[in-house]
Amino acid sequence: MTSLCECRLFHRALTIDDISKKPNCSNLKFKRAFQFLQLLLIQRVYGIDIISCPGVRKPSKYSKQQEQQQQEQERQQNYEVFLGGSCNPTTWRHDQAIPYFQSRSVSFYNPQVADWTPDLVEVEHRAKELAPLLFFVIDHDTRALASIVEVCYLAARGRSIIVVMNPMPEKNQTKFVQQKPSTDEKDNEDDYENVCEARRTLRALLQSMNIPVFDDVRLALECAAFILETTKRTVITNSAFDEENKDHTGERAI
Repeated sequence: MTSLCECRLFHRALTIDDISKKPNCSNLKFKRAFQFLQLLLIQRVYGIDIISCPGVRKPSKYSKQQEQQQQEQERQQNYEVFLGGSCNPTTWRHDQAIPYFQSRSVSFYNPQVADWTPDLVEVEHRAKELAPLLFFVIDHDTRALASIVEVCYLAARGRSIIVVMNPMPEKNQTKFVQQKPSTDEKDNEDDYENVCEARRTLRALLQSMNIPVFDDVRLALECAAFILETTKRTVITNSAFDEENKDHTGERAI
C-alpha cells in the first residue's frame, strides 16, 4: 500500500483554505472537486470507505420473489462496458471504441450524447454502477480533471477499470491552451503544469494498484475485449462444473 510519504500529492497537499487564497482558484466547483479528491486519497491510504458510509437499511416494499425478479431484469439490461472519460471535443468513442465493441457484440453505454437531459444522470449512474468493466480515456485535448477524480474514486472502490492516458503534447500545442483566446477564458500560467501533475499523480496511483494504464486506445480496447471474453469463459466453465457436481451429488443421494 502506498504510504503518505511515498504519495507525491501529499508532499504538495493543500487545504481548502489554501486554495481559496489563490486568485485563480476561487471557483466553487474546483474547490469541491479538490476536497473530493482529498477524501479519496484518505480512503486509499487508510483503507476505509468514507464516501459511501452504510446507512440504516430501509424495509423493502417488495417480496423476496419480486426483488429477485427485479434483480434479474436489471442484470439482463446491464451493459458490459461503460465508456467514461473525456467527452467533447474528443471523438475516441465514435471513431474507435464503439465500432470495435460493436464488431465483437459487446454491449456498452456511451454517456456522450447530442441532446443531454437531466434524466440521463440517473441512467448514466446506473450503467456505470452495474457495468462489469469501466473503460476511461483521459485525452490530452481536454483537461479531464473531473474524469481524473472519478477514476481515483472508482479505483479506490475496487472497480474493474482500464485507463488510457495519451502523452501530453507541448504546452503551445495543447488544444485547451490554444482555445483560451477564442473563449475569452482567463489565463492561468500554471494551468498546463497542473494538468500534467494531475495525470502523473493518477498514473502513479493506478500503477501502485496494478490497474492497467495504456497510451494507445486500440491496445486498451483489445485488452478490454480479452478481459470480457476470459470472464465469460470462466463463468460458463464454473456453471458447467456446478451442474456436474449437482448431478453427482444427486446420484449419490439416490
